[in-house]
Amino acid sequence: MHSLHGSARVASTTIERSITNARPRKGHVHVVKRTIKVVADQADAGFWKAESDSNGADMERDDSRTVFGRRSAILAISSMLNCLSTAAVLPELAHADDFVTLPSGIKVLNIREGEGARPQPGDTVVVHWAGFTKGYQGKRIDNTSIRDEPYEFKLGGGQAIKAFELAVENMRAGGIVRVEVPGDHPELGYPLDRGERFTGELVSTDLKIYKYRYGPQPAELGGQRALDFVLDNRTLKDFNRTLLFDIKLLAVRRGTSVPARP
Repeated sequence: MHSLHGSARVASTTIERSITNARPRKGHVHVVKRTIKVVADQADAGFWKAESDSNGADMERDDSRTVFGRRSAILAISSMLNCLSTAAVLPELAHADDFVTLPSGIKVLNIREGEGARPQPGDTVVVHWAGFTKGYQGKRIDNTSIRDEPYEFKLGGGQAIKAFELAVENMRAGGIVRVEVPGDHPELGYPLDRGERFTGELVSTDLKIYKYRYGPQPAELGGQRALDFVLDNRTLKDFNRTLLFDIKLLAVRRGTSVPARP
C-alpha cells in the first residue's frame, strides 16, 4: 500500500482526503486579472484587424477606438465572472482543526472511510502504518508499506500502545486515519521509562535494535533512534514529544474476546 506519505509536513495540512471546505485562494484573483488582460489584448487586435480588412488597407490607430475595444472586452469578461463567482473558487487544503480530539486526548483525522469489518476486542488486526516525530524535526519512525510488512496485533491484548488501540477500534477494514499523540499524554504512547519501554530482547540481525514492550516496533535503527531521542531527552518540552501516525486497517481476523488493557 503506497497511499501513506513519508513526510511529516503533510500532517497539519491533509491531502489524502476529500476536500469539503472549499475556499477561494488569493492567487485566483491574479489569475483572473491576467486572463482579462490577455483576452482584452486579443479582442483589441482582432478589432483592428477587422477594421483593416473591411477598408482594404491598414488604418492608423485611434486612441478612442483602442479604449472602446479594450473596455468592451473587459466588461464582457467581468459580466461573465460575476455570474460564475459562486462556482469559480479553488479548494484549499484542510487545516489542523479538522482533527477530532477524542476523550482520551488523541487527535484523529479520518482520511478514508472503510467499508469492511469493524474490529472487536480479541480480534487480530492487520495494519500498515507510518510514524513520525511530529513535534521534533519530523523524523520518520517507520513506514511498513514501503517494505510491505504489515503490523499485526490483538486488539485489547496490551500488545500495542494505547493510541493505536483507540484509533483502530473505531475503524473499519479499508479505512485510513491520521492520529496525533500529544506529548503531554505519555500514557497514550510509548513509555518514557526505558525499563517499561523495552523487553531487553534484540530483534535485528545486527543486534542493534531492541524490542519494544508495546508496538508498533520500528524496523530500522534510524527510526528507533529518532523515537528514543524524543522520549529520553528530558530537556524537551512536552509538545516536542508529539507523535504522528498514519494507519490503514487492512484486515480483521475474528478471535476470542479478551479484556481491554486498563
